[in-house]
Amino acid sequence: IIAVNTLGALYILTGDDSVKSFADIKGKTVYATGKGGYYEYFINYILTQNGIDPEKDVTIEYKEQSELTALAIDGTANLCFIPEPYATKVIAENKEMKRLVDLNRLWEKSAGSKPVQGVVIARTEYIEQNPEYIETFLFQNEVALNYLSSEGNQGINFLYTNNYFSTFELAQASVPACNLAFMKGEEMKPVINSTFDAFYSIDPASAGGAIPDDG
Repeated sequence: IIAVNTLGALYILTGDDSVKSFADIKGKTVYATGKGGYYEYFINYILTQNGIDPEKDVTIEYKEQSELTALAIDGTANLCFIPEPYATKVIAENKEMKRLVDLNRLWEKSAGSKPVQGVVIARTEYIEQNPEYIETFLFQNEVALNYLSSEGNQGINFLYTNNYFSTFELAQASVPACNLAFMKGEEMKPVINSTFDAFYSIDPASAGGAIPDDG
């Protein structure tokens, strides 16, 4: 791992008026995506840390991302865990759906650090053989992420005009919620280790059976 580029971008949306707090999802059917991967571990951790047994207290229906988005838009999946930029798309097309709670804040409260969702990885051999390229790439990566997150909407307009989003308003609403960030070196270690620790507590296999060392 040579850099972090995205912190947590997973949200829970609801169109169910009986669900007013995170605790209210107990006993409900919740739709999600990413079974067997990052999102499942994230969801299980956040549920467990808030006193909800993911095996007994809720029914989680996992769907492929495009199917989940469609089900949330048509109101079938009116309670769902969904990442950005899909969460903003659902809210824009189904006025009954709203964000229930910022899961990233719940995570930080439990784990003591923000969750890491996206990183840049490279083979050690390649890094050692191409140090100047790696340095340049990371610099440009940081500039790009800062540009997308900058004030003045220049980055957001870039995404819209290059067809990453169907409307400028959708890009404007989604980009901040994506929690884009750039970290490298010592700065990134605490947030990465905290995420590994959290996942390991749910399923050691999710971290490869052991918490990775500094290597």
